[in-house]
Amino acid sequence: MPPRRQPGLSPRAALRLLAVLAGFIAGGVSAWAFAPGEPLLDVTDVATLKELESKNYRFADAIGAGDADSLASLDEKSAVYRNLASTIAADVVALRAEMKANGRPLFEVTDGNVGRVMDLRWLRSPYARYRLVGVVNRIDKRDFRSRRAAKCA
Repeated sequence: MPPRRQPGLSPRAALRLLAVLAGFIAGGVSAWAFAPGEPLLDVTDVATLKELESKNYRFADAIGAGDADSLASLDEKSAVYRNLASTIAADVVALRAEMKANGRPLFEVTDGNVGRVMDLRWLRSPYARYRLVGVVNRIDKRDFRSRRAAKCA
């Protein structure tokens, strides 16, 4: 019998939310930072990313908790983030149980990327925050933008 899921976002919905947020940020960045017609594939320049964060292109801003300065604060101020963190935690707990049932070892510290255990306290830590580390233009989604604009006109 599969484990019961907590109410809230499914993993697929959570990933879709993150993709939408990334697209929202990328769309705003291309309009703000680059000349029209100039191709943009990705932005990884640290100074540019810091400037974008200072202009409210942060994860916390995208989910309506702009003044959150840590994951603990984000958890306190945003139901969307609480739901996302709970979904991730439930999935990790289920994965741990599955790995244990299948005899796969789990390690708190490992030299490789095999069997590493995520410390779920980081999802709500006062010492952690999300940083903008890149912006990628999803050119494959361009046709959706034009359809959405036509509906809004």
